[in-house]
Amino acid sequence: MLDLTKGLLQNPILTGMFGVAVGALLGHNFALGRDKRKEYNEVVVPLKSAIREKVNDPSSCGLDYALVSALQFKISDSHYQKLTNEYRKYGEVMREAIYSDDLGVPQLKGELVPQIVESLNKMDSLLKIR
Repeated sequence: MLDLTKGLLQNPILTGMFGVAVGALLGHNFALGRDKRKEYNEVVVPLKSAIREKVNDPSSCGLDYALVSALQFKISDSHYQKLTNEYRKYGEVMREAIYSDDLGVPQLKGELVPQIVESLNKMDSLLKIR
């Protein structure tokens, strides 16, 4: 048996075919991984940039939930749960922080801005670009 295996491995045609098969298999797996990473980043990057915009200007319009929900099938369930919990906290603070002035223009309570920024930073820290 050992002599037969040794003879097969020394055959250049069989060795070449084995090498091509292994290379094709590895190349295919790496291509699938690249596609999954690309799909993940296409969803994460817009959310991270929207979060960065809100951190720089908390009084601008709210963070769109559609950006968060787009991640549902791209990350693990526990990770998605953490992200949605943090988004919920952010929404609660924003509802408390926004009020209308005498002219009916929406304003942001300055004392709640640090809580808003903290919640946004927590959401940002949960998202990693691959």
